[in-house]
Amino acid sequence: MFAQIAIPGSDIAPGDILKRLPGVRVVSKADVNPRFPHSQTLTMADGSLYFIDPEQVYDVVRETPNAPARVLVVGNTTHPDGLASITALAHDVADRLQLPAVVAMGRDYDVRSFEAVVYDEASHLESVDSAVLWAEALEEDMCVMSSRELEAFDVAASCTWCGADDDDAEPILVAGTWLPADLCGPCAAESRRQGKARRLATI
Repeated sequence: MFAQIAIPGSDIAPGDILKRLPGVRVVSKADVNPRFPHSQTLTMADGSLYFIDPEQVYDVVRETPNAPARVLVVGNTTHPDGLASITALAHDVADRLQLPAVVAMGRDYDVRSFEAVVYDEASHLESVDSAVLWAEALEEDMCVMSSRELEAFDVAASCTWCGADDDDAEPILVAGTWLPADLCGPCAAESRRQGKARRLATI
């Protein structure tokens, strides 16, 4: 489970994912050269290098132990059109339920590790994998919701911090998980200000 935060480059740590480089984790960080304190090198999980300024603020996605529980989204993903449809459903789940949503690719998931299962009413029985996951969730007496039932929830066009209306707030895809709506403008600015204040407090 993940949360998006705005932090100075000096606070970036291994395991973080830069929003501008989605899906690629930071492996390590080192100074480019001791004589140039405003430049550091990140070694990324794909082997690439990325240069940052320790004082610049970056939007980072970080795995957090206290993040909200996830929802597993199941349906027929065995062909491109089906995968696109289930991916769109997962985006809708994150937007309407304000919980991280994961598309089930195959059946190698423990449904008990999710808060709920949302299934595509039109295709969940077309695939053995999705039918098995759906049946397992029912057997575990979990919260199981159809794509049609999901429509009863309003699309959340609000900031995840303050709840203010924000028509531009959209779920974002990070490392295979759709995360609920982004920060609104004022909260993003405040997050950056707090990051800068934390950095100044350590000087």
